[in-house]
Amino acid sequence: MSNSEKLSKATIIKWILTIILPASLLLIPTNEVFTGEIRTFLVITFAGILVLAFDFFDSMVPAVLIPIFYLAFHVAPAANIYGGWTGTTPMMVFGALLLAAIMENTGLLERIAYFIIIKTGGSYRGVGWGIYIAGVISALITSCNSWVVYAVIVAGIIKGLGLGKSKEACGLIAIAATSVLGQYGWMYAPANVALFSSGLLSADPNIIITWTSAWINNFPAIFSGFVFTAIVLYVLMPKVDLQAKAVFVERYQAMGKISRDEKVTSIIFIGMLLYLVTFNLHHLAPEWAFLFVPWIFFLPGINLADTETLKKMNYSLLFLIVCFLGIGNTANYLGISQLVSDFLTPHLSGVTEITGGNMIMTGIIYIVGFILNFILTPFAIYGAFTQPLAQLAVDLGFNPLFIQYTLVTAGDSLLLPYESVGYLLYFSLGFCYMKDWLKIFGIKCILLFLWAVFICTPYWSLIGVM
Repeated sequence: MSNSEKLSKATIIKWILTIILPASLLLIPTNEVFTGEIRTFLVITFAGILVLAFDFFDSMVPAVLIPIFYLAFHVAPAANIYGGWTGTTPMMVFGALLLAAIMENTGLLERIAYFIIIKTGGSYRGVGWGIYIAGVISALITSCNSWVVYAVIVAGIIKGLGLGKSKEACGLIAIAATSVLGQYGWMYAPANVALFSSGLLSADPNIIITWTSAWINNFPAIFSGFVFTAIVLYVLMPKVDLQAKAVFVERYQAMGKISRDEKVTSIIFIGMLLYLVTFNLHHLAPEWAFLFVPWIFFLPGINLADTETLKKMNYSLLFLIVCFLGIGNTANYLGISQLVSDFLTPHLSGVTEITGGNMIMTGIIYIVGFILNFILTPFAIYGAFTQPLAQLAVDLGFNPLFIQYTLVTAGDSLLLPYESVGYLLYFSLGFCYMKDWLKIFGIKCILLFLWAVFICTPYWSLIGVM
């Protein structure tokens, strides 16, 4: 039997599941609480998420069709379904994606990676630390949108080291993926902020998320990635003999002196970061940076972006983010958030009255997010579940802001590559055996759970985030 025939059968099975599983929800009888509109909403949403999970099409296809089906079946008014397009969110996400495309053009990220690896040494551990630190910096200056271009850079680094498909290469892949995809908890990422803000503000209108508050409120999360990197380098792969500093010195020198484009880009990004970090002084909304700064690169005399840059942007992600905002808005219109809260509150009310109740709440939210990872993407979880979980937190007497940070931690606790498009990209580079991936990321899942419950929770309680 050929591979194409096997793939065809697998695809058929996936399509059957995509149709049957959502359709099975139609068997649930409706009543005054579980209305026909809610049932239709769940059927459409579940089917759309499965289409995304099985990767039948580009993600823009379900992102466009899900709200269209809501509208066609009269689930909610168009103003609610397409409400995500009416605010600053779409252009803020657009700006962040444009900045990432511009960074790819300049080659600045590659220079930063080689420079840091040289400074951390050419040993296996040195390369690992260099990859992690460079990845964090690239995520910082692109608002967590550097993961695609950084995957290309890391692939080149591993090929240059001659590690091939091996446990050692998988360790570096895990470190690299975590460095750029595991920073959403404490970095101000427009896509994440947009998805969380709607749900959190519905539960508590006084919540404000800024670039600096993200750092302060989730300060312990900054160090979890460093701990994971140390575990990989010193516990899982402690005896790797590799001295490759000369390789990176040669690559860095081949890039020549820092170019005029790289200098201009650096100056603009430093200015942008200063704007974001000084929010408490000027009180101007963080989104203005993402609305205006990208267009500076188009100005005469700078000329670091053009039509080709716009073509490189990930428009599918933009539509997907707004689609998930629409899912949240529609769920709110249907009263699903309050429905979930009313159902769970009586069962969890005792949690707040026992010793360690805060830790138990964090553990419950984490476990919910971890389980949902197997059937939903992290963005889908943030868009669809922030609101009901935030309402639950308020009803139980908690500050709902900790919901965001716990869900982000759970969203980065991915056991299998398919659970996230970003991690799947790094796995698909072809350097990892599944057994090595499961071992490394299984340990990461345990680490993040313990980190959220026993380190972050006391901190959140101390500063009033929980």
